[in-house]
Amino acid sequence: MIQPGLNPLAALPYELIREISVNLDKASLKSLRLAYPQPKLRAATANLLFQTIELRLGTLEWSFAGAKSRLSYLNSLSAADKQSPDHPLAVCRKLLIDTRYPWVVTPEGCIKANEISHDRAPHNAWFERRRILEDFMVLIPERQRADFVELVGGVLATVKNLRTVEWRTTSNLPIQAHQGISSLLCKPIDTRRFALDVAIAVSTFPDKCEYLDALSNVQYVAIKVVGSGPHRGDHHGLEEMREAGEVIKRCPDIKGFEFYSQAPVFAYATSDALRGALRDLDGLEVFKVDSNLGFTHGMDWTSLKDLKDLWISVEGSVTHNEDLEELYDGLKGVGTRLNKLSVESYIRPTHNYLLQHCSPLTELEIWGYWYGVSQDLVNAFWDEVIPRHALTLRKLKVQNYASENKGWSWLNTSDNKAKAMLPKCKNLEQLTIGFCEGTVTSTSWVTEMVEDLVPVCPRLADINMSFELGDSDLLSRRVESTLNSLGAWKSTSRAFDGRSLRINHEDISRGVICFPRQMKPGTIPPLWYEGLLQSWELSRRVQRAGDGAAGQTLYTFERLDDVYLSNERLVQPAPREEEIEMDDEDEDDFPDQELEFELEREEDWEESPEQWYSDGSGPR
Repeated sequence: MIQPGLNPLAALPYELIREISVNLDKASLKSLRLAYPQPKLRAATANLLFQTIELRLGTLEWSFAGAKSRLSYLNSLSAADKQSPDHPLAVCRKLLIDTRYPWVVTPEGCIKANEISHDRAPHNAWFERRRILEDFMVLIPERQRADFVELVGGVLATVKNLRTVEWRTTSNLPIQAHQGISSLLCKPIDTRRFALDVAIAVSTFPDKCEYLDALSNVQYVAIKVVGSGPHRGDHHGLEEMREAGEVIKRCPDIKGFEFYSQAPVFAYATSDALRGALRDLDGLEVFKVDSNLGFTHGMDWTSLKDLKDLWISVEGSVTHNEDLEELYDGLKGVGTRLNKLSVESYIRPTHNYLLQHCSPLTELEIWGYWYGVSQDLVNAFWDEVIPRHALTLRKLKVQNYASENKGWSWLNTSDNKAKAMLPKCKNLEQLTIGFCEGTVTSTSWVTEMVEDLVPVCPRLADINMSFELGDSDLLSRRVESTLNSLGAWKSTSRAFDGRSLRINHEDISRGVICFPRQMKPGTIPPLWYEGLLQSWELSRRVQRAGDGAAGQTLYTFERLDDVYLSNERLVQPAPREEEIEMDDEDEDDFPDQELEFELEREEDWEESPEQWYSDGSGPR
């Protein structure tokens, strides 16, 4: 710790300290706050560090410290401390609760899991992988789970300006803990101060109905029902749809709904209960569904008239053409004006809706495996649909995992449609697209795409890689080709002056035991998370005399440390006004990440309020 008299920031005004702070990543802010414990600096950094707090089971930190130290810290606060604007919890606006992995985590377990082969397993190896994982699935002891529930209650009682609570959970969590947290969160909205988002994955019905029974008064709810195996057909959809409908009835202020199930549905009557509950909704803004389940058939479309965000999967559906056509006609009939459309595969009904009836979108996502699309429809997407939405598009994803991907990719050829049309998207901020071709030898056009788009898309800040899946050898060649291109690229073009650009590869294909390939030395990775994010950031340096171009700025791509994806969102609500006012959007740019772990003594947790750092926000 620096002596107060030697603090170089002590004489600076608060406004300047704040300006310095907003240009630092989260790790640097933590270091600065600990090095200079000066009131003005602590106040300036608190809003940036503590707006979001995460309480997560199943991490190395949790298994070491548990909830006891945090409970001790909360209980030691006086009433005056809790009201003080300098208290870390005073600036908290969002609370993230993650109970999806209620398993004991140890360094030894992480090391053993890291030794498991991470090659993409064939589908029939799913059970073998599950068996290996079960060796690590030792439940956190009941007393510690009870402490966690008490901790959630303590935080809710202490934080006075909370605006959003997001809870991600699963039926792996013992029912007593689930019901305890539900009783704290699911109170009538007029008796609490925050909006509530709940995403829950529930295993095979009917024995898990009680998990949904505990949910009520939720604004954004996502329900994912998974069977006991990797395929559809191992459970029936009737009960789960009825229970999902009951959840909707208990949520009078619901704004967002997502429902996904692996159940095979062969009759529209299976989903009558859920369809009936949806009929009575008013003001729904987010709707994410699997069209194979049939419950959008014959809907009262007025319940979707205020919809802003629509996500549709067609997995396993043999009637998705008819289902989507009915859906689009329904939206057109009630005058729905979407901001975001995300749809699996690209078919004629989707094309017609985007071209003729859909209002200009800010976000468009076309994703999944799709084959046999005529080249005329591919060309029409780029020639007709993209120009119609170009001026408003901020985010565009065109992600075809199938081998027939050439027409959907950016390629450095004179006849490539993506290359010709993407420059029309002047307000584009985020792009996800393929950029590789070739099979025996793979060519990556990622750097050529960057050089082509940066001068004409002034807001473009993120490019997400997209690769074909299915052939692991081809995928490896294309990833390697892309890495080589990024590593070798250099530019002195003035087009990159003042630009911020990050290129990302999000790998979630290998599940919860997929470990980063580039880590800080000595770091033990956590056991439970969804995948990893590999990133390259545009960097600059002024060349010296020995470089042959003294004084020129040289631009390259710098490989960043891999980071964990531990909190993939199932429901992503439309931005709320209060979040925009607080500049909270940075918190959601990436799923919450667990970057590093420094094992601390329990007494360190008891003494320092820095325990409330939201490690999930990660450095930017």
